[in-house]
Amino acid sequence: MNHLGRREFPSLVGLLSPLGLLRGMAQRVPPSATAQRISADAFLELSARLTGRTGLDPEIAQTEQLPDSENRIVPDYENRDALGLPRPRIRFRLDDYTRRGLEEGRRIHLQILTAMKCTEVQHGDDVKGSGHVIGTYRMGSDPKRSVVDADLRAHDHHNLYLLGSGVFPTGAASNPTLTIAAMALRAAGPIRRTIAG
Repeated sequence: MNHLGRREFPSLVGLLSPLGLLRGMAQRVPPSATAQRISADAFLELSARLTGRTGLDPEIAQTEQLPDSENRIVPDYENRDALGLPRPRIRFRLDDYTRRGLEEGRRIHLQILTAMKCTEVQHGDDVKGSGHVIGTYRMGSDPKRSVVDADLRAHDHHNLYLLGSGVFPTGAASNPTLTIAAMALRAAGPIRRTIAG
C-alpha cells in the first residue's frame, strides 16, 4: 500500500491495490520465473472468486474527504414511515478539494502504472464509498448543536453512550477500526463511573 500526496493535497491518501500491482507484475514476469507467475495468477484467481471481480481493483484510488457541515442526515418530516416516524433525509456532496484530490490520485496512479508497464488500466468515473457507516451524530459541548459530549455520553440521557464511528466528522480513506477502538477505550472510564453510581 502506498500513501501518496503533495503539498496542495495534504490529506490526499492514494491507495494502490495489491490486486492491481499483481496484475501488472504477472504480465511482466519472464516465463522462466514460473513460481512467481503461478503465485500472482493464483492470487488473482482466488481474489476474483472471493470478490466476484477480475482485472484491476475498481477501488484503486481513495481520497479522504474534508469535513463539511452541510453533509448530514436530518429527519424528513414530510416523508414518514408506516409508524409515522420521519424517514432520514441525506444531504451529501463532494467538495472541490475532494474532487481535485481524486483527479490527482488518478494522475499519480496512471503515472505509476504506466512506469510498471501495466497493460490493463481502467479508471471509473463514479465515486464510491468505502463501505464504512460513519457520522450521523455529532460530538460537542453544546446540546443544541451536538448529540454526545467528549466522553460519547448522550446529552439527553445520562446513562446512554454512543460508541462507534458516528461521531466522525468525515470518512477516512483507511479503515476506521483503530480510531473506533480508541474512542471506546476513552469512554470506558466514564461508563464505569456511571455504573458505579
